Amino acid sequence: MRVLAVALAVALSTSGCSFGRGGGDGERAAPFQMGLVRPASLDPIKAGTVDEQMIAEQLFDTLVTIDPDTAEPLPGLAESWTTSDDGLRWEFQLTDATFSDGEPITAFDVEATFDRAVLRSSGSRVADLLEPVVGWREAAVDGTATELAGVTAMSDDVVAIQLTAPWGSLPSALSHPGLGVVSRADVGAADFDDRPTGSGAYTVAERDDDRIVLRAVKGRTTKLDRIEVRLFPDQAKAYDEFAKGRLDWSPVPLSRVDEAAARYGRKYFRSYVAELFYAFNLRNPKWADARLRVAAARAIDTKKIIDDVYAGALRPMTSLSVAGLPGAPPATCGDLCVHDPEAAKTLLGEVTASGGTVPPITIDFEDDAAQAAVAAQMEADLEAVGFDVTLHPLPLDDYERFAVSGEQDVFRLGWIAAYPAVDAFLAPLFLSGSANNLPGFALSSVDELIVQGRASTDPAARAAAFEQAERAIFAEAPIIPIGQFQQHWVARQPVRDLRLTVSGTFDAASVWLAGD
Repeated sequence: MRVLAVALAVALSTSGCSFGRGGGDGERAAPFQMGLVRPASLDPIKAGTVDEQMIAEQLFDTLVTIDPDTAEPLPGLAESWTTSDDGLRWEFQLTDATFSDGEPITAFDVEATFDRAVLRSSGSRVADLLEPVVGWREAAVDGTATELAGVTAMSDDVVAIQLTAPWGSLPSALSHPGLGVVSRADVGAADFDDRPTGSGAYTVAERDDDRIVLRAVKGRTTKLDRIEVRLFPDQAKAYDEFAKGRLDWSPVPLSRVDEAAARYGRKYFRSYVAELFYAFNLRNPKWADARLRVAAARAIDTKKIIDDVYAGALRPMTSLSVAGLPGAPPATCGDLCVHDPEAAKTLLGEVTASGGTVPPITIDFEDDAAQAAVAAQMEADLEAVGFDVTLHPLPLDDYERFAVSGEQDVFRLGWIAAYPAVDAFLAPLFLSGSANNLPGFALSSVDELIVQGRASTDPAARAAAFEQAERAIFAEAPIIPIGQFQQHWVARQPVRDLRLTVSGTFDAASVWLAGD
């Protein structure tokens, strides 16, 4: 998942739906009405937004699911899995399940699903998820292969995955809705993007420009027969309909979080696997002195940014991985996340006293209202301690190209982790050579800790390695931490057993409505 693909437009939310009556027995109530931003496609590998992933979650099942409370991996289409002693080979035993057309789901469908998920020609948004699998580069980057060599159907109900390096978080990665299993017989159908044959609990019954009606698949255990997904151009329009009593479930735009909390409560507000920070271009020699980077970070009043720009809808960033992940470390940021302009001035004084200079700063960001406000606050804070600052806004498309050009200076980055695990933040952003390591951070001791943590299947050992890696990264100050995002959703009182995950989705099959 490419860093800049996340505009952090802060559609950082979730959606799901369900309805039914009582405990799910007897006559069903009218369809549960949920609001989502209009999807570009129903193909799971093209699900790039939370709204698209929410729909994919209902239409397609994955090999592994995620516990909403602990974020630990649980059986999905795979009832169990094993790994070799060296951690390079995994085998997944499939459960007995069928597609929405009644055909059995086999390991050959899983193999075909993963093949198309990494092909350059498929339009996939999730190819990077499978980067550690043998044959990924040939299929995803070079285009010299049409199959993922490391994924093999051993029989109808066993699929094997061969890795290039041990990766303990593979099961968590396979929970991503974009890796929902598709029927190899259906992917070539002309209407696949609009009415795919799914492997999940629901299938598309009706669809037009303004709504998608989902119907429970025969034989699947659900408490809701039907879900009506109302489609809107943005979150604000969906929330307006909810406020008028026309929806049962809706996202909340950031500008109305306080209002929604006061009227409907915070039950469906929770941490999300996304964060916002600014990064230094460490390839530029002017940032070689870590004291300059620490001074810049400590000059920024992130609490003011969170309060004034995001109306308190972000949480202060105290670690590189967000709260709620298995093995997430306690606060690792230390003093780098403490606003202290006097300490910043002292550091700059030390730089000049030792013969160094305080370089000018260009703040690079995409030109939208929120980031313009963030950049303006940063400019004021940095100039107050002695930096000379220039703002450099660019249209989003131009900014995404510029941020990977190598010409950026102090530039806006946002990250949405592709799966709920600490290494989904550390490895892509800070491992030497990673395509998403746009700051150019490189420290061999950190590389060793990240690799060690990824290779471990022992949760305690993995958590310890990642915590050490986080502390070592913050000590080098490659970023200016800003905040960690939350999801904001609201629901009518009858909604029961709707359990959001930290990744922003939920399984509608367990949801029901109490009464009418």
